Amino acid sequence: MAYDPESGLYCGEILGLSGGADFYAKSPTELRQEFKNSLAVYLQVCAEKGIDSRRAICGPAGGAPTP
Repeated sequence: MAYDPESGLYCGEILGLSGGADFYAKSPTELRQEFKNSLAVYLQVCAEKGIDSRRAICGPAGGAPTP
């Protein structure tokens, strides 16, 4: 989450998705709701298009290097 003084809006981005999902609001409380709305729309579009909503993870779980 970040605040953009130029636009006067809080903004956020959902990480770990196979596509982009940004959201904006005038307050942190509204930003939480916009997060939920943005994620719901993203998941709906992925389901409609048959797209995996999560980004593929390369390597071992947790990002730990293998010895």
